[in-house]
Amino acid sequence: MNCKKTRFRPGVFVPAEIAILLSLIHEQAFASTGPLPYESWLIHFVHGITGTLPATLSIIGIVALGLILIFRDDVNAFFRLLLAILLVI
Repeated sequence: MNCKKTRFRPGVFVPAEIAILLSLIHEQAFASTGPLPYESWLIHFVHGITGTLPATLSIIGIVALGLILIFRDDVNAFFRLLLAILLVI
């Protein structure tokens, strides 16, 4: 008898298996309509750093750094360099 042994090629059925799995789970994958778990604190954080108080504090900080750099005789060179870098950023 001439009995051939069939060999399984592992890469042959992979695209078909992926297509079948995606067709079975697509409803569950795209059914989420609610917010993500981190969105509430992220939105709160964004509103906190874009309000009027942070803008006011940043303007006061820029003015203070500028005044310190104007009166640089009282400040050593290293601290003056750090202040200049902060003012540029």
